[in-house]
Amino acid sequence: MTLRNSKIILLALFMVLGHLGVAQEQLFPLGSNPLQHQNTLRSGSGTFVYTIDTLHLPFIDDFSVDRLLHPACVGAANVTSTTYYKLYVDGSPVDSVVLTRDTTFTFTYDDGSGDNDGTLYRIPHTDFTVECFDINGADPTALSSTFQGWPPYDIYDTTSGPADTTFYLFPEVIYQDSIVINTVSTNGLLWQDNHAFVNATFPIDPPTVGVATFDGLDSTGYPYNFVDEDAQGPADYLTSFPINMFEDVLNNPYSLADSLYLSFFYQPRGRGKEPEERDSLALEFWAPLDAEWNWMWSTTGKDLAAFEQVMIPIVDNKYLQNGFKFRFRNYATLSGSTDHWHIDYVRLDENRAYNDTIIDDLAFVYEVNTLLETYTAVPFRHYEANPTSFMRDTIATYQKNLSSAAKLVSNEFNVRLQDGGFNTTFVDVGNPTIQPHTSFNTEHEILAVPNTFVYDTALADTCMIFEVLFAHNTTPDENRDNDTIRFLQKFTNYYAYDDGTAELAYGIWTTGAQIAQQFNANITDTLRGVWIYFSPSIVDVSDESFLLTIWGDDNGEPGGVITQNVTFSRPTYGTALNRFIYYPLDSPVLVSGRFYVGMLQTGISPARLNIGFDRNTNNQSRIFHNATGVWTNTIFQGSLMMRPVFTYNKDYLISVEEDDLPELQVSIYPNPTQYQFNIELMERGNTMVELFDMSGKLVHSSTMNAFRSTLDVSGYNNGIYLLKLTDLESQRFATQRVVVQK
Repeated sequence: MTLRNSKIILLALFMVLGHLGVAQEQLFPLGSNPLQHQNTLRSGSGTFVYTIDTLHLPFIDDFSVDRLLHPACVGAANVTSTTYYKLYVDGSPVDSVVLTRDTTFTFTYDDGSGDNDGTLYRIPHTDFTVECFDINGADPTALSSTFQGWPPYDIYDTTSGPADTTFYLFPEVIYQDSIVINTVSTNGLLWQDNHAFVNATFPIDPPTVGVATFDGLDSTGYPYNFVDEDAQGPADYLTSFPINMFEDVLNNPYSLADSLYLSFFYQPRGRGKEPEERDSLALEFWAPLDAEWNWMWSTTGKDLAAFEQVMIPIVDNKYLQNGFKFRFRNYATLSGSTDHWHIDYVRLDENRAYNDTIIDDLAFVYEVNTLLETYTAVPFRHYEANPTSFMRDTIATYQKNLSSAAKLVSNEFNVRLQDGGFNTTFVDVGNPTIQPHTSFNTEHEILAVPNTFVYDTALADTCMIFEVLFAHNTTPDENRDNDTIRFLQKFTNYYAYDDGTAELAYGIWTTGAQIAQQFNANITDTLRGVWIYFSPSIVDVSDESFLLTIWGDDNGEPGGVITQNVTFSRPTYGTALNRFIYYPLDSPVLVSGRFYVGMLQTGISPARLNIGFDRNTNNQSRIFHNATGVWTNTIFQGSLMMRPVFTYNKDYLISVEEDDLPELQVSIYPNPTQYQFNIELMERGNTMVELFDMSGKLVHSSTMNAFRSTLDVSGYNNGIYLLKLTDLESQRFATQRVVVQK
């Protein structure tokens, strides 16, 4: 069955479910990856030159550190910026030069007066050396030409009068030019491209923290093909730097007898989408003398499986050359973050064998993203009110002993204020011996005695950002890179459950669906808006609309509406580092205790709005949807990337009364109607009447000056509309959904 036919069947199923009143709650692949967008941002101007050195064995990368070659940034520690000029005069750069290549003179005439004898003296002007450099060539220091020049004028003088200057009619003018060369050191890097995505959130139970993920997005985080959602073909690739396989660092030549092997681990799907049978992951070798890539290994798409190690021997002398490279490639759907493969722990070295699968390494497996019990971020003012209520008693780090030997391990974690001024380290003692090939957890005490750690709110006024670092140590250990993990704990003005990275996109395929996520404010505070991360998820729905909504609590699920925007919002796709988009409330509201943030989908036809979904933090019990009149928990484990935003300390409202103006009292009937609505106000005033369709388009605007009025809708199409009435003097308003049904 083709992918297109499968989608037709699924669409038909969705239509049937819609008639049955069932919400089509879905998780879909991401259409772009904002974390890769930020890797494409480059500041400054000029040309970037990367110094790619040939590597020597051993080649080892477990992707706990990103060693891919990303676009460079002016001002970075590994970037040296130099300005090269085209034009130098007598050894110094100049703005421009006007000259003649013929000698010019000063003529002095002795007119014979007094003791003068009437002689004409001709004195040549001093010449200068002009150097022109080929700044647009491969070497901007290469000299393209050198010549002598003179000032483009002659001077005529007499002993008894002023001098005259005669300029050349067409002097030669040479203008200066320059170029900035930013030399980028690649010391410590291993890969010469960045189409794969180094991360720690997509894999499940990897050998070590961090993998390289392959999907249908390019190095910028956008799809390879925007036009055809079924397009299939070569997608990501990850290419090593050139490696000297001819001789080692001591100039000893390699031979096939040295038993060289390349090994790596791979996993399909992980927390992403499984690659289909027609998809594949492949390994290729570069033969320098033949100047061609050769297939060495591949596997076809499959569902989720544990990481598997692959051993590839070097059995051909054509690879034992200086400049050898290898690369991984995947064949996938090219329209989004689909068909995932993850690779880990790539090793190429001599004196290995087919059963050399054991790594003498003790490593972290997953990252940690918070010391808080429920959230990854909390408003500073809320945390300040009761720090211990937010903290975990203990926190676990997940580790593996990949070695065939038992390990005695010491652990610690360190917390320091990002801006300095605070630093504390906790050392865990009495660690047990970890047995070979063992996955284990280390429990770090937070509130439990003796540590009882809380973030010190006296260190800041309105926000704090701490860097938290976990580390372990054992000897021997082949790889120290995976012995440390770190994260930033933020206390600013919002709550967050998510870790900042979406693995999938969440949506409801139902017209009029509501989506809500529960939060708990431990103090009464002013809610001003919501940060939301939307993903295009292959299909761009930025023309769809929704109403930002805040609900109260009704026994653990959304209750009555506290406030709902009258203005329509639309999904906006951010591409910068902060990919969340801020959606303000029309009117800030006070909340306390449990409340719910979310939206009412207002599009005429079914559409998923595709909210970023984090699979690494599980708040399933706090996510609700309603498409049938009944609130229901999601069936998916994860967190919606929606973050309620409160007021900073310095920005608190002087009074609450301004935000608590009573709503206009209005009666609208009949509803639904075929021809007109009757509008009755409880008090007379100058009132603006506005009617919006469900796309957010204003279709009618008028004013009424009486208690009663009518609105003719006989010319409008059937559907749901939003009627907004605003008192132009007090700015009080009322909104009501109305239905035109003929």
